[in-house]
Amino acid sequence: MGYPYSLVHLLRLVGELWGMRDDADDLADDLGASGHAIAANEEARNLRVRKLSQIGSLEVFPAGIAVLPETEAGPTLSEVVVAVTNDDFVLLDADVEADPDGEFGRIGRAEVAGLRMVDEQGQQVAMLQSRDVLELDEPASRRYVVSVDRRAGDGIASHAFVFRSLSVADEARRDFERNIASV
Repeated sequence: MGYPYSLVHLLRLVGELWGMRDDADDLADDLGASGHAIAANEEARNLRVRKLSQIGSLEVFPAGIAVLPETEAGPTLSEVVVAVTNDDFVLLDADVEADPDGEFGRIGRAEVAGLRMVDEQGQQVAMLQSRDVLELDEPASRRYVVSVDRRAGDGIASHAFVFRSLSVADEARRDFERNIASV
């Protein structure tokens, strides 16, 4: 993933691209259609398992919504999971059905220069105590960003992983941190 974004630029992109997502599950009305969907899901999951084996995945963790590099249409947000290999953090599409192979890019573990957790304004945030109850009272528009900073040429490029929940963001931060330390 070779795009040289600063954290400030990424936060601005997140603000522009963010659209509230409907978390409701789409349940099939027809049980027959539902059975076919389950079979398709299983096939997609099997393809993802093969992909994880091929890349030598040591661990997989959810990484929220990532800002992906610019395309002709501009930068996009996509839900991702991270597969940790000996050398890389491999960003995969969290929607296994859409693309079981679904590799968006890689961040070299040895290239990681820092890790930060900030709010949508770029202010440092720390998990000092359990916030589960407090998070229920926060506005749905509230976002937390885990920023993975990597060495890029003479500077630093940031990769943003966006979460609606501070506790979930902190868990992803700890997953990144644990795997950076083990390089």
